[in-house]
Amino acid sequence: MGLANALKSYDPSKGVPLKYWVYRFINSEIIKCRYKNNKERREDSGHEKIFDKLQSSTPSPLEALQENEENLIRKQKYQQAYKCLLQITKDDLIGRHIFIDRILNGCKLTEVAIKYHMSTSGVLHKTNKLTRDIKNCLKLK
Repeated sequence: MGLANALKSYDPSKGVPLKYWVYRFINSEIIKCRYKNNKERREDSGHEKIFDKLQSSTPSPLEALQENEENLIRKQKYQQAYKCLLQITKDDLIGRHIFIDRILNGCKLTEVAIKYHMSTSGVLHKTNKLTRDIKNCLKLK
């Protein structure tokens, strides 16, 4: 049923690949079948609310494609930022490692300060300076 419904409503002019479109409809039909075959009373069990949440939380094929595209753009920006970091910190390996640990790996400020035998304000100063330099390198505001 899901495949039949998907093929009826598929519009190739929207630019969504057929496999993404069909997947959503088949998944929806599977959930509906499981829901209908449930032996418990739906009114008392609250399954209607769960089913509605599942149906509303399933992303459309267009949303899935947009999310994949946004992830790719973020990945490309991350790679560009990392290349800028490598260029900026050619002579400052400690600064590079501090920035990677603090910003990219998300370590706590105190952990980074202890690891590199610096004060927390020194770590903040390094990371803020490198962040500004990377933004200038990428020409971001």
